Amino acid sequence: VPWSECRRRIVGLLAAVAVIAGCTVAPADRDALPTAIVEASPEPTVQIVAEDDDLAVLYARVLPAVVSIRVIRPEEDLAGSSSAREEYSQGQGSGFIVDAVERIVVTNNHVIEAAELIEVVLCDGSILRAQVLGADPDSDLAALRVDGDAALSEVVLGDSDAVRVGQRAIAIGNPFGWQGTMTVGIVSGLGRTLSLGHAAEEVGGARFSIPQMIQT
Repeated sequence: VPWSECRRRIVGLLAAVAVIAGCTVAPADRDALPTAIVEASPEPTVQIVAEDDDLAVLYARVLPAVVSIRVIRPEEDLAGSSSAREEYSQGQGSGFIVDAVERIVVTNNHVIEAAELIEVVLCDGSILRAQVLGADPDSDLAALRVDGDAALSEVVLGDSDAVRVGQRAIAIGNPFGWQGTMTVGIVSGLGRTLSLGHAAEEVGGARFSIPQMIQT
């Protein structure tokens, strides 16, 4: 293979690598291969920075309405024996304030189930007692009312009918007690049905499922 052909292939290969790396390569002899110079557009970088800023702004706006739930519940005696000393266990989960005036927090039912003491921890570290307003084990949702008169922030609920597959999905919570954790994904599917696999007493023992779920 003539050297000129080898040189042309080498310069072309370097140009292709430059495109992948997002940089610019100029051959030593610009007249030899004028089409081998590829200018990387700065627009993707600008777009990524803008998206990062949007996420940071969203996080700062929503975080004050995200809370930690701490509970104390009696420990079940699996052996069935009676004991004068009652044992307790602790649990925790996440929730969010949906009504700052009425002081209502939404969380999961399994977080507060059988709890004798419920505490809501705000993002600034304030700890408030809470009472259960209602709970639905089948949908695994519970509503709490927070005690006290401290000012609260609330989230603005969106329209689930307007959600589209491919849209960004953002979760802010406190998994494993890690306060203020945010993760980002996408909406993967709509109209999903989740079968819980157990019988619901309220509907005569029929198998209960949750319809029209949003998959992320």
